[in-house]
Amino acid sequence: MQQDTMAAPTDSLWNTTSARTLRQGQFWIPGERESVKGKTYQRGPMYVRWEAPQTVTKPFPIVLVHGGAMQGTEWLDTPDGRPGWAQRLVEAGYPVFVIDRPGHGRSPYQPDVMGPIGDSFPYEEGQEVFYPAKVAAQHTQWPFDPEDAAALDAFIAPFGPLPADLAQSQCMDADRLASLLDRIGPAIIVTHSASGSDGWLVADRRPHLVKAVVTVEPMGPPFSTTPHIGTLDWGLTAAPITYEPPLSMPSEAKAADPSTLRIPALGSLPVALLSSETSVPSTFAPEMVKFLLNAGAAAEHLHLPDFGVFGNGHGLIYEKNSDEALQPVLEWLEKCVNGNGTQKDMATLCVTYFGDADSRFDREYYVEHHMPLVRRTWEPQGLKTAVAYFPSGNGEGIVCLCLCNFRDEAAMKAAMSAPETKAVMDNVAVFTDIQPVQTKTVPVAVSQTQSSQRQANQEARLVVTCSGGTRFDPPYYVDRHLPLTLAAWKPYGLERAAAFFPSGQDGSTNSVGVYTFRNEQALFGALQSAETEKVMGDVTHFTNAKVNQSLSVPL
Repeated sequence: MQQDTMAAPTDSLWNTTSARTLRQGQFWIPGERESVKGKTYQRGPMYVRWEAPQTVTKPFPIVLVHGGAMQGTEWLDTPDGRPGWAQRLVEAGYPVFVIDRPGHGRSPYQPDVMGPIGDSFPYEEGQEVFYPAKVAAQHTQWPFDPEDAAALDAFIAPFGPLPADLAQSQCMDADRLASLLDRIGPAIIVTHSASGSDGWLVADRRPHLVKAVVTVEPMGPPFSTTPHIGTLDWGLTAAPITYEPPLSMPSEAKAADPSTLRIPALGSLPVALLSSETSVPSTFAPEMVKFLLNAGAAAEHLHLPDFGVFGNGHGLIYEKNSDEALQPVLEWLEKCVNGNGTQKDMATLCVTYFGDADSRFDREYYVEHHMPLVRRTWEPQGLKTAVAYFPSGNGEGIVCLCLCNFRDEAAMKAAMSAPETKAVMDNVAVFTDIQPVQTKTVPVAVSQTQSSQRQANQEARLVVTCSGGTRFDPPYYVDRHLPLTLAAWKPYGLERAAAFFPSGQDGSTNSVGVYTFRNEQALFGALQSAETEKVMGDVTHFTNAKVNQSLSVPL
């Protein structure tokens, strides 16, 4: 018999795909046993495929949860044959678990125990959701020509029908995901589209095991109905979720003031919502983020155009620039989850009490009672430090200021919108009649680019902190440096200056200088003047600390 010696073509799939070095495996999360007509069946098992790099460099694995009617393959290779997000996340150092939600893909659907099946997924709906003709000119990253019949057939192939009962389906998803976390430990949940609700529900079931949620264009807005899928009766979910105070019916959630809808499991949970340039979900993404912030999450909106990534639609995870679309997520995870955020990511809330020597202000109560209340209330939201500063001298109209440093801007927003913040504000009347003014500090370089957005006739305050170092001379700072600064900047519109020192040894900032100018134009004119070189040159006479200059701007 003649042996066939024909070799595989050099352009075959296995010859043109780059080699991948990793560890991998698969397993099942079983469902419950149920008896039907004397027979025993398993209800809603979940298939799990996993991959990990040879050397894991990240603290938590990632669980990828596919969208509605789809299956876990949407995270694998893209329609145009490139590695998808699953592979890229492995390359970034994460173990990655890709699931098929119960009743989808390799997780079988048994109508006898899972209930009736819903509508199938037609080609027409695929076009409307993923590459609508009305935004074709802006949607430049779709990975194939919609007129390419073979490519379209391959794209639609993995889509299947959804369970008819959305709430029941979400409960099954969340229960299986919770069991997965019980097996693998703390993890980051990444959802897409209709699986967005699963992220909130598994956090509700396992708050101690969900380290963060990245939700890519989640189904919404809150309480809405999505055709052929279902209604988010409980706000973010169709299935019941735990509110505080507790709610027994979804109608109670819908009737409530959204600012009161607190979800304890989301309290201080890092959440990133990723949206594209052209999709329908991007239009209600801000509303989703607001709801999450009210719920207590440390939520942040990652809108791709804000990161220079344009032309995407709802399928951004597998479009032509999917690698670029992933980059903001990787950076956010480093900052908010992996502990690699930098000082520049932090956001500072400045709380100022304007008054004089005759104003009622109980310093002892403020330091011993109010400040601990602030820390207890806001630390779960991402507060890092909160330090009170009192003036040397009369304070030039300021009796106290407090600097609250948060992990980032999203954490500060979460704290401001948290229901517990009401107790902090109600407590103010105990120690003062002054209404505190809340602002945030913005680095001078950043604030100068935004100054045109603020009123030109308003006073402007430069906040200068001296942090760290091993040497600081308070008398020199007050008696010599402040007068020098006043003399140097007064011709440019500086009206008054005051030095403030911490109430205790609980902060790394040695002093805070508040310089009040006629307006922002005067402030920036002073900073750019030749006299500023003399002011900064004098700093070494009283400290070797780091000097930071920021502008106090409205929240």
